[in-house]
Amino acid sequence: MTHPQATDSPPIPFEAARDALLATVAPLPPERVPAADAAGRVLAADVVAPEDLPRFALSAMDGYAIPADVLHALVSAGRVQARVAGEIAAGSPEPSDTPAAGEVLRIFTGGMVPAWAAAIVMQEQADASGDRVGLRGPVRQGLYIRPAGGDVRAGATVLRAGGRIHPPDLALLAALGVAEVSVGHRPRVGVISTGAELSDDAQPRPGQIRDSNGPMLEAAARACGAREVLRARTGDSASEIEAAAQRMLGQVDVLCVSGGVSVGDHDLVQDAFAALGVTRVFWRVAQRPGKPLYFGTWRATPVFGLPGNPASSLAAFLTFVWPALRRLEGAQPTIVSRRARLAVAVSKGRGLTVFLRGRTLPGSVEMQVEPSGDQDSHLLHSFARADCLIVCPAAAETLASGCEVDILPFPWTQR
Repeated sequence: MTHPQATDSPPIPFEAARDALLATVAPLPPERVPAADAAGRVLAADVVAPEDLPRFALSAMDGYAIPADVLHALVSAGRVQARVAGEIAAGSPEPSDTPAAGEVLRIFTGGMVPAWAAAIVMQEQADASGDRVGLRGPVRQGLYIRPAGGDVRAGATVLRAGGRIHPPDLALLAALGVAEVSVGHRPRVGVISTGAELSDDAQPRPGQIRDSNGPMLEAAARACGAREVLRARTGDSASEIEAAAQRMLGQVDVLCVSGGVSVGDHDLVQDAFAALGVTRVFWRVAQRPGKPLYFGTWRATPVFGLPGNPASSLAAFLTFVWPALRRLEGAQPTIVSRRARLAVAVSKGRGLTVFLRGRTLPGSVEMQVEPSGDQDSHLLHSFARADCLIVCPAAAETLASGCEVDILPFPWTQR
């Protein structure tokens, strides 16, 4: 069988392919959810503080709230005797009465500091006896008073769109009384494994292999934030692939089909996509592994044809599908990368961006990385031992030990 795509132009450079991907994929419409349910979600809109935090001045210590006359005496003499006229516990309203000359109020951590209070003298600098207390310095104006708005001022932007909501963010939202937030939709992903040789049987028949791409890509999609993953498996006929894809399109936000995307007689995924009306954006990327990668759109739904070899399939998923999922959810930055130094020299062919399965090395001051094992595209063990992809630029042939490289940490190592 002759494939028209086999005579297409040369593979697109990796950077150009990813630019085309990100220019094509747009964020899904946002939704509002209770702030308490927003952990791990991506903010779709900035959060502006509706009020000061704290809302009122409060005490940072257990001690005594002192007015200006007592503060002046303490600063002048270093110690003073005062009468304790009452107390302020955390949660109590501000006292309505102003103390008389020489009077102070007992106050506890978190207590509402009265407007007349000039400072707090902590209890370690006090000797109490009945309703009298001896106070010692040093002390200064405003000491141990947490002012209203000292943490956040009303109207300030406290969380930015594109960031993922973490536990401290939830504490901030709760403290500010923000009950709901706008977040990006978590994408639904469809995964179809193709190949007549695939089997789920405990003992596959001669010539068959167990389907490893299906569970691998489902788990990868969930690690990348997918809220639901639909799975299917087909043989090698275009009609089977078309029928399975048609059942999923309209139900998912991203469709991934593994296998059948190269130029062999049984590589019919592109034929199935064409029959469904998928618009191709690019096919074949100048990268290794993952060269026979297809990307297109069905209406606004990103559609990927991933290589069948497991390492190639997962590398293509991490370098293209993961950024698409982040874009759909509205996450910033879209590309998750780090800098590290190579612990060993590596060599590669010129003209291809190569992604080596790598592992970061613990214990060094500066992050170091090395290949995790053999790099052939059909091998799974070196991927299982890896925690990142090492990016080797297309123009390079040799990367020396100690040189800086970009790495793409795996999403499942970020949690």
